[in-house]
Amino acid sequence: MIIRKIERKDINQLENLINSCMREFKGDKVGCTDVNFDFSIFYSEEKNKKSNYWVVEEDENLVAGCGIKPLSNNGDICELYSMYLLKEVRQSRIDKILLEIALDFAGRYYRKCYVKTFSNMIAVNEFYKKNGFISLKKPILEENYDKSDVWYIREL
Repeated sequence: MIIRKIERKDINQLENLINSCMREFKGDKVGCTDVNFDFSIFYSEEKNKKSNYWVVEEDENLVAGCGIKPLSNNGDICELYSMYLLKEVRQSRIDKILLEIALDFAGRYYRKCYVKTFSNMIAVNEFYKKNGFISLKKPILEENYDKSDVWYIREL
């Protein structure tokens, strides 16, 4: 497996990976599949130096990804963005490695890291708790399109 920064050529595979994971966890029931994610902030000429997205490639196929970007209403808080892994690699510890890479990067620019997810993703929620994230009662940032129902924060 190779972990590397996202490139423009990865977008279609990454969107397919995310939509596949959302369908697996019934995200389609809450209107979250086939969302038009904007990953250009991670590879464009105007890329924010405080943002990054990493993909995991295996045999030229993307099997996981995760990013860090600023939370729009607070300069001290970043968001762990779109962390998704195909079922086949979830037991490989790649989730832990990706999280460590992302949080190490985030620690250079931010004081806290925010993440949002869904309550039916039980293993995901346990993963965040096990890795030092603390549950919040409400989102830090209200977004009309967002269907997440669980939010976490972690000191960096």
